[in-house]
This record gives sequence, structure tokens and C-alpha cells, in this order.
Amino acid sequence: MRTLWHEITAGLLLVKRNFFHSATILVLIALTSTIIALNLGDVLAQGMNYMRGKQLRDQQATYFQIAYPGVEKHDLTAMKILRKEIKADRAFTYIEMQVHPTGEEQGFNAKPTHIIVLIGHRASLMVSEVPGIASSGKLDLTPRAYLGASFPHQSFAFTVGNYKLTATKRLPYAAAYFSPHGTGEKLDNYVLAVLPPDVLTHIDDQMIQVAEGNSIFFPHSKNASAQLNLYAYISAAQKNGASLIPVDLATSQPTIFRQLLVRTSIYIIAAFALVFLVLMLFWAIGSSIVRSDIREFSIRHAFGAPLPLLMCQFAAFLAITLLLPAAIPVILTAQINWYYSVASSLVLVMSVVIYLSALLYANASLRKMLLL
Repeated sequence: MRTLWHEITAGLLLVKRNFFHSATILVLIALTSTIIALNLGDVLAQGMNYMRGKQLRDQQATYFQIAYPGVEKHDLTAMKILRKEIKADRAFTYIEMQVHPTGEEQGFNAKPTHIIVLIGHRASLMVSEVPGIASSGKLDLTPRAYLGASFPHQSFAFTVGNYKLTATKRLPYAAAYFSPHGTGEKLDNYVLAVLPPDVLTHIDDQMIQVAEGNSIFFPHSKNASAQLNLYAYISAAQKNGASLIPVDLATSQPTIFRQLLVRTSIYIIAAFALVFLVLMLFWAIGSSIVRSDIREFSIRHAFGAPLPLLMCQFAAFLAITLLLPAAIPVILTAQINWYYSVASSLVLVMSVVIYLSALLYANASLRKMLLL
């Protein structure tokens, strides 16, 4: 055991003796691993959103890009039109809100609670694994609230319009949501509420603003008034200071996803080119180390030191200069989002494969030089 520890310590001394080269490799691998992980994370996130948005695309949903200069007082005309369309199953909306802790819960590390409120039967199209979705695909609008699977508290009480809700039941771990506005993730740390459309005429001005911007219409239904109501809704929202620009999800989302793939490919190709240069530097340094220490290795091997024990030096050296920096993105992205955690884990697995390949190469080189 002491001999093994001696070899590992000798590997650490290899890093110290080749500090400049080792530090260069460490920084470059940490940088490239982070770049690749973040870009792969973006692709995974948008890819999941693209798959979750299939039902909305199939039903030719229309969402809105919004410019909101803001007004002092909001008229309820737009909310009344939206309420009517939701009741006719030609629209739905959702409200995203944050509740900041107060009183004893307030502290330096206290985080706001993220709440998503679904309004409308067809809001089922933007969520998965949420209780209350009938076999027809419609969401039951009985007022209720759920805690995410990893939500830190056992219950949570809040108010939306004229409804006071207390969430105690938990969502399954697979519960997730997709927003046509470019967001979407698992609901583990969220509070999810479901409310009927009547709440829209009882919410405050800030929530009206959010509900207007997050509304999704289905103007291509067989009802001829659907298109007219959409234009009436846009006109009413404009009186509230909101400029709503309708966007066809079936057209916009594939375009955005393709642009992301092209942009990400450029970054990842450049990153892999840098990885290739780093590996060439690795090869040069490793060969130099083997050549410079071959006399010591020969003497020790002649006095009975087995080759696997000698290889422990290289294993320790490679672990510090290759595996340690590749693990940095895993640590950094653990608190961001599971997409990035998965991507950084893939990069770490790739680094382990390179690590094992480098060990095999070093073993073959040492055998050749020792004439084994």
C-alpha cells in the first residue's frame, strides 16, 4: 500500500516538474469541456422543448411576441375575450409568477418560489405527467395546486385573483412543462396551479400583462369567429399598451431549432479542434516524460517493480491534468439545469474514455522502451 502511495505521489511530482505544460493542459481542457457542455446543454434543452411542442405545432397554435410599454390601468376587455375563447377551447394561457419569502423564511439564501398557473382545458398541451388530464386530452379545471417532486416544503399557500390555494400534493418526478416562448423544464422545484378562466377578470394589472403575453390561440379551428376574435383580442390588448405580434409555432419553432443547431455546431467543432490540439500536446508531453524517466523505470523494473505499479505514476498525472478539469463543468452546471448536468456528464464520460486510451498508449510506449 505504501509502495502504491509512493507511485501516486511520484505522479503528483510529475505534474510539479512539468507545471507549465500541466497547467496549460488543465486550463485548456477545463475551458473546452465547459464550452462543449454548455452548448450541448442548449441543444438538449431546445431539443426537449421541440419534442414537447409537437402537439401544439400539430394543432397550429399561435403565440405572441410582445412589446409592452405599459400603462397605469388595464382594461378588462382583452381578458374577457380571452376568457370567452378559453371556454370555447380555442385558447389557453398561463401565468408565471414568483413569490418572495417573507418574515421568518426571509434570509440571505432564501430563494423565491416559482409558480406556474395553467388556465384552460388545452393547457394540457404544454405539460406532461400532470394529474387531471382526461383521456380526451383536456385538462380538468377544478381549482387546485401541486408541489414539485423536489419542492423543499410540505405545503405552500398563495393567492391568484379571487382564489386562495394551498398546495400539499406532489407532482410525479417526470412532470415537465413547455412554453412556446422558449422556456421549458421539469417541474421538480415549482408550484403548479390549475384555475378556470373566470379568474382572468379578478387578477391584478401585473398578472393581466403576463396572461396577455402568454396566451396561446388556435385560430385555425373550424369556427369562423376564431380568427375575428383573435384580431379583437390583439386590438383590445393594444389599448392596454401591449403590442402583440402573432407567431405561428409550427413555422417559428423548427426555424429557431435549426438556427440553434447550426450555431452550436460551429462552437462545438471549434471546441473539438481545440481538444485535438490539447491531445497532441498531451502526447508530446507524455512521450517526453517517458523518455526522460526511462532510466529510472528500467532500474526499478530490473529490481522487481511490476509494470502496473510503474503505470500508477502516469495514472495520477493524467487524472490531475485530464479528469479533474473535465469534472469542473459537472460541478458548475449542477445548480443550473439538468440539461447542462447531463451534457457535462457526457463530456466527463468522453474524458474518461480519452483517459483510458492515454493510459493504454503510455503502457504500450513503456513496454516498448523497456523491451518487454
